[in-house]
Amino acid sequence: ELRGLADLGLDITRLILKAYEPLLVEVINELKDIFYSNQNRMDALLRRVQVVRSDLKIIRRQIRALRYIRPFFQADPKDYRAQAQIVAQMVREFGPFFIKMAQVAAATADFLPEEIARELEVFQEDVPPMSAAEARQALMESFGRPPEEIYFGFDAERPIKSGSIGSVYLAKKPIMINNVEHLVPVIIKIGRHNLDREFLMGKTSIGLMLVSSQYWAPHGKLTPFLKAMTEQIDGFVEGFRGELQFEREAAVQANFSRRSQNSLIWRVPEVYSATERVIEMEYVEGAVNISRAVHHFKPRDPITYRRELAKKFLFTILSQIFVYQEIHGDLHPGNVMVDKEGRLHLIDWGNTIQLAGKIVPVINYLKGALVANPDAITDALIAISTDPSAARARRDEIREALVRTLDKKSIKPLSYDFVWMLYQEGPEGWLQRANTLMHLMSNTQQLGLVVRGEYLHLSRSLVAMIATLGNLYDGVPRYRALADILITINSFPARLLQDFLRSKKSEIRSLVGTLARRAVFAAPRKAPEEESITVAKSQESVKVVKVSRLRSRKPSAARAAV
Repeated sequence: ELRGLADLGLDITRLILKAYEPLLVEVINELKDIFYSNQNRMDALLRRVQVVRSDLKIIRRQIRALRYIRPFFQADPKDYRAQAQIVAQMVREFGPFFIKMAQVAAATADFLPEEIARELEVFQEDVPPMSAAEARQALMESFGRPPEEIYFGFDAERPIKSGSIGSVYLAKKPIMINNVEHLVPVIIKIGRHNLDREFLMGKTSIGLMLVSSQYWAPHGKLTPFLKAMTEQIDGFVEGFRGELQFEREAAVQANFSRRSQNSLIWRVPEVYSATERVIEMEYVEGAVNISRAVHHFKPRDPITYRRELAKKFLFTILSQIFVYQEIHGDLHPGNVMVDKEGRLHLIDWGNTIQLAGKIVPVINYLKGALVANPDAITDALIAISTDPSAARARRDEIREALVRTLDKKSIKPLSYDFVWMLYQEGPEGWLQRANTLMHLMSNTQQLGLVVRGEYLHLSRSLVAMIATLGNLYDGVPRYRALADILITINSFPARLLQDFLRSKKSEIRSLVGTLARRAVFAAPRKAPEEESITVAKSQESVKVVKVSRLRSRKPSAARAAV
């Protein structure tokens, strides 16, 4: 009886569960959705907490680096070596964002004391590398496989170069070339982790320093400057953050690689693949930094060798400006490599500047800055500012500030005898005039004038180019440097055509040979009755018959017979 009651209870339970089965399934699914939804929300919350924790670590590190400010001001103002060492230590501890700022300052290192310039140049060449674990993690995130399964000879502990954005490694990888697999050396550029937050926190730290600096001086004097400086830094940082987009950088580099592939003067390494944090590109064997080329290759005549490099570098700049209207945004010596044949290789294309629509304002500004005409500079700066109408209302104030800067820099206006004045100034004077491009913009911030970000980065790019050119002409007689520059500019169209024809030499020879063969075999055909001439006994008549029959064939058959 008990067993029968148990079976009856089970049957009743089955019937009830069967009736409520759809409802129970829905309830269970709802509970599962609630669980997983809460889990996802919890995971998202934990990720945000992790971001905040990493931000706090960045800010703590940057605030800790401020301890170097006190010994910097306590150092002897004339002891540039001690000041340079303090600045270098502070920049390294601040992190990637301030290393990038130091690289910008290093582009104009020729205008700084030698000791400070020497310390800043280190940041153009090499900075502390990323950890091996971070490099391996970036490759796992990008390709889903460890580096040992992708490359041969990859060593995460030994990058060949490190910068503020990431580190560069050398390895070998199978690459398909013309449908044939080849094991070729490749350059692997890996971006640092959390760089976007580093740059954002760096901008925040600068903002905090600017706000706190209001307590160091009367508010009325600093308020316009601080407001303009904050807005200017925002535009500057946005340009830097563009360098973190590796896929965009790879697309730009691939475009310039196609443009320069036939040039015998300058080239851009080919891009094999790219992700958000990794770029694989061509390895240029034996290439060195342009500032070290003389020491590495040891030419017979170092002065002539540097002059040739300078002319090639200037030709490259002119090609980008006038042919493509797009220029490299950071051509300091660390981004210009030279191979054993003397050809330039441009690397690090994270920052490029489009010149379309900017040429006229830029020319007006350059002309005014280099000629040292305060009226022309004022009008040009107002035109490229973020608020031209408000700036026009303060035109007289801006002009006075520019005049004071020109007087402080001892920049004399150029007149009809500008060639003689430039000759007398020499490369040092040209670099001094180039330096005014940045100083004039920074001086206007005291009046609340903010230059648009793209023009600020363009100015930085031009200053870096001029500084690199000036380094190549260091120690070269002034008249030779001036003659080289004028000749390169005047002969640019002819040299551009010459470079194009040289790159197409093999194709032109092939084309000329094809046209010559066509001309030979395109002679008028003989009539059919003439082709059936009776073969004479002499050897001459036999040759005539053979030639006539050869001409009667189709051109393709004739070429095959030949």
